[in-house]
Amino acid sequence: GVINRQTKCILIDPYANAFNDGPGDSPWKNDITEMKPELHERKFEIDSLCYPVRLAYNYWKITGDTSVFDKDWIAAMKLVLKTFREQQRKDGTSPYKFMRTTAWATDGVVLGGYGNPINPVGLIVSVFRPSDDSTIFPFLIASNYFAVASLKQLNEIFKGVLDDRAAAREFFL
Repeated sequence: GVINRQTKCILIDPYANAFNDGPGDSPWKNDITEMKPELHERKFEIDSLCYPVRLAYNYWKITGDTSVFDKDWIAAMKLVLKTFREQQRKDGTSPYKFMRTTAWATDGVVLGGYGNPINPVGLIVSVFRPSDDSTIFPFLIASNYFAVASLKQLNEIFKGVLDDRAAAREFFL
């Protein structure tokens, strides 16, 4: 059930870090980002997309059950990859930005919600840490390493379980 719920949340918005139980109200509904009724908060953190992969991978390894790897899960994992690629910002742009009207410095993101400038080197940009605090330097090495480990797990699932070698090759940034 948790794997299915995480899949559903990723499909709603891979940039969100907290969800309502269905459409509802949020104290952050006026954040300057692409809020949706299902979202509680939309602070993109790399680890928010890695933990669902880790859970599904370890569930499969421990139980042998592959039923969770359905069409929705596959679509969500392809969206994880798409989001990571977008946030590599190799062309200098990003579809994601975040701003909040607040006096709390670590709750907002500088420079129009895109964060400090980066030199696109292949690392995934994250303007929020796993703690939900904004970053000064948007290359979080530990989070990028977590993404690499998660993508390797997805590669193994797509190759070994789903027998989709073409998709498996895609999980290398």
